[in-house]
Amino acid sequence: MYCFFLLIFFFFPLPVFGETIYTPYYETQTKQGDPSLEKDETKQVYLLEKDSFITDDYYSIDDGPKGMIPLLDQFIYKTSSTLQRNCEEKEHQEIKWTTKTWYQKLMPIHTIYFKSNTSVLLKNLQIIHQKKKVIEQKDAIYLQKGKERVFDLSSDISLDELSLSFQVFLNVEDQDVEINIRDNQNITQYGIKPTQKGFTSFSFPMSKEIKNYKMTSTKMTNKPLHSTYTRIIKEEKWCQIKEKAYRFQQKKETKLSDTQTLEGYHLLKIENQTKSYRREKIVLRDTLVTRTPYLLVDDIVLETSFPLKDLKFSYEPFTEEGIYPITLSYRDFQFTRWIHYQKSVE
Repeated sequence: MYCFFLLIFFFFPLPVFGETIYTPYYETQTKQGDPSLEKDETKQVYLLEKDSFITDDYYSIDDGPKGMIPLLDQFIYKTSSTLQRNCEEKEHQEIKWTTKTWYQKLMPIHTIYFKSNTSVLLKNLQIIHQKKKVIEQKDAIYLQKGKERVFDLSSDISLDELSLSFQVFLNVEDQDVEINIRDNQNITQYGIKPTQKGFTSFSFPMSKEIKNYKMTSTKMTNKPLHSTYTRIIKEEKWCQIKEKAYRFQQKKETKLSDTQTLEGYHLLKIENQTKSYRREKIVLRDTLVTRTPYLLVDDIVLETSFPLKDLKFSYEPFTEEGIYPITLSYRDFQFTRWIHYQKSVE
C-alpha cells in the first residue's frame, strides 16, 4: 500500500506552495486603481460607413420610399398653397407671410405742359423716369411767348415717378421771366423764375409742388410700397404653406474596423480607441490537503481580488484517501489543481 501511494505522488505531484494564479485580461468599463491588475491599450481604428443609395427625386416626408430615411438638409419646396388668412404651423413645412395692402396712388399723368411769359430757349430737356431712364429728350426747344408746349408721354406714369432736367437761356434784355409747368391732371403746377443771364440749369422732381391730390381708385398689392405719396387704406397679414420634399437615403450603418478599406464601405474618420482591461488574482493555500470528504473553498484559496463567492469549484466525491482533481473557475477562466484527501494525521 505504501508503494502505491509513492506512485501516486510521483505521477500527481502537489503544486508549488502559495501559488498565485492570474486570469486572462478582460475588457472593463470601471477601474479600481490597481496597476498590477489593470492596463489601458490604445490603437488606431477606422470608422466606416456603409455605401447607401440616395434618390434623385424628392418626396414629401410621408411618401418616401420604404426602408429609407429623409436627408433633412437636401430639400426643395413643393408648390405653395394659395394665400389664406390662417396657416397651421407643422413640421416639414414653412409658412411664408405676405402683407396685403390696399392703397391709392397719385393719379398717373400722360402729358406735361410748358408755357412762358416771354420767348425763351430751353436746352437739353429731359423727362426722366424714377430709375434714371430718360423717356423724353430734346436738345433745344424754343418757347414762344404765351404759347403752351405739349409733351406727351408714351404711357401713363405716376407723377411722383418723374423728374425734369433742362437749361434756360436768358438774353441781357430778358426781365421778369417765368416758365410755368403743369400736368394734364392739374396735380402739380408751379413757376420757375430764372434771373441769371446766359444758361441756368434746373433739375427737380415733378412732385416738387403738388397743388391738388388726385388719387387713383383703391388697389391691392402684395409687394412693398415705397412711394411717398401713396395713401394706405388698410393692411392685412396673409400666409402661404410651403411643404418641403426631401431626397431619401438608405439608413446609415457604421462600424469600427481595424482596416481602412472594406468592400461596400467608405471611410468616415480615423480614431484612436482606448480600452481598459483587468485581470483577477487567485492565491492558493500553501498545502492543498483536506481531512474531510467535503471541501470548502477556504480549504483551497487563501485570497482573491474579487468576491470569493464568485469563484466556482467542482470535484468528484472523496471515497478514499488519495489525490483528487479540483476544477476552479471564474467567469470564462478555468483551471485544475490537485488536493490530497487524508483522513487522519500520521
